[in-house]
Amino acid sequence: MTEPRVRRKAVLFPDTFVEYHAPEVGLAALRVMQATGIDVRVSGPACCGRPMISQGLARQAWEQARIVSETVNLLDRHGFDVVMCEPSCVTAIRDDYSLLLPGDTLGDLPDKVLLLEEWLLRLHQAGALPPDMFAPMPARVLVHGHCQQKAIFGTAATVRLLKLIPGIDLR
Repeated sequence: MTEPRVRRKAVLFPDTFVEYHAPEVGLAALRVMQATGIDVRVSGPACCGRPMISQGLARQAWEQARIVSETVNLLDRHGFDVVMCEPSCVTAIRDDYSLLLPGDTLGDLPDKVLLLEEWLLRLHQAGALPPDMFAPMPARVLVHGHCQQKAIFGTAATVRLLKLIPGIDLR
């Protein structure tokens, strides 16, 4: 098994959900990311195109996919991990973009965008998380994964990350 790539810089990519519906989720994610000691930046808001895809607006979805692709590839070339919070947006990039972008444009773009929990788990697997990252939390926690996340790539990373919290009773 190859070691996960660990970069010392990351960008929180504010997706549509975080930017317009639940900014508190983005702010909490930013605090968690900063607690890792990694250099964290925030990119300008970006729409993955999921709203357009859902409405059948193919031309507009393609335009958004092109913009996101260019942005993510630029960040990747400059050594940044790209982290998002909303599973719908990540599934758009990992699944729908294969229909919107030509193969030479798509390339390995789906592998360059990580959910917050995937990014944190990658850091943990590489031994790059601070030892006191997770405070004990003696609580029962029920996991209900996002529907698109479960359908496209699953919730294994979410479950593995939550199991790192001392004292948690995960169901």
